Amino acid sequence: MPEFDLAVIGAGILGAVSAYLACQQQPEWRVLLLDRSLVGDGATQYSAGLDIPYGRNARQKHYSTISTGIYRDLKASIPELPIYQIPLFSVVAKDKEKGLCSGFTTEGIRPATKPELAQLHKSYPGLAIPEDQIVLTGCMAHYAFPVQVAQLLVRRLKETGRAECWEGVEIDGVQPTGEGFKLATNDGRNISARRVLVATGPWLLDGPASEFARNAGVRIKKVAALHINRPPAPQDPVIIFFDEDAFLLPVVQRREWIFSFTSEEWDCVPEVSRLRISKADRELALKILDRYCPSFVHDCHGGRVFCDAYTPDRIPLVAQVADVPNFVVAGACSGSGYRLAPGIGVEALSKLA
Repeated sequence: MPEFDLAVIGAGILGAVSAYLACQQQPEWRVLLLDRSLVGDGATQYSAGLDIPYGRNARQKHYSTISTGIYRDLKASIPELPIYQIPLFSVVAKDKEKGLCSGFTTEGIRPATKPELAQLHKSYPGLAIPEDQIVLTGCMAHYAFPVQVAQLLVRRLKETGRAECWEGVEIDGVQPTGEGFKLATNDGRNISARRVLVATGPWLLDGPASEFARNAGVRIKKVAALHINRPPAPQDPVIIFFDEDAFLLPVVQRREWIFSFTSEEWDCVPEVSRLRISKADRELALKILDRYCPSFVHDCHGGRVFCDAYTPDRIPLVAQVADVPNFVVAGACSGSGYRLAPGIGVEALSKLA
């Protein structure tokens, strides 16, 4: 029976980052990363990869602050990581300005100047901001290609010789033993691990610790975005419409824009063949887009759709399974899996002795 110091179940961005951090923090550990599919092949591959220094509550701000620092350090040590800086503008109701500014983890958020607004309108022809809303700026954001980030981190892990990644291996059960856990695989094998971290994203309700996640109120919600067939220019900014929980992200490398919006379809099955951008989804997205950027509407011809796990308060679930030391569940990132992954990973590892 193969023996490991830590088994991380789920090789999406959260699992990959957590395994990478574990090897950094505990170089003597032997780490195993497992996934029922391929690295980053679940929700991670559909993520827009937008990272803004913001949290809607204290816990999100905490995770965001840690994550921003870790991504910065990773980019410095691994320059080829596909993480890119981008100017950030925010649109919000004037009476919510103070509250929004308090959610940022960086200083200097302020109303955009006339020259900045002029540049914004150049990037977004026909941009219309209602009189009761204000445009804020004062910091940078980042975007990434999360699948590539996860794959590159896993490759680096394997190069250390202290970590392994087994793809196409599903864990059917986790059984506590005297010195750790026995993990039963779908192909009839058993794995021994002293510690277990479950980071299975929208599959939290299916598999190890599913009952624990369900009792915590975790639900699965559709996550959708439209693709806008219009090539951005370098240094075009991202713009977030906070009142609608939507954003427009220019992705130069893909020669398109991503318009992320909020779908309210709940209790989805995390299976791409069963998920679609519905007529109602598209109508909602185009209604928001037409309100702010009508010139973009006619170029919306494609999109992406998947789902993510959400908690009732949108605070990620990072907890030890009741009465089972060294068995930790991390996830339910509420659509912010890439953005908050390093911070969540740090807290999850802190709960493993």
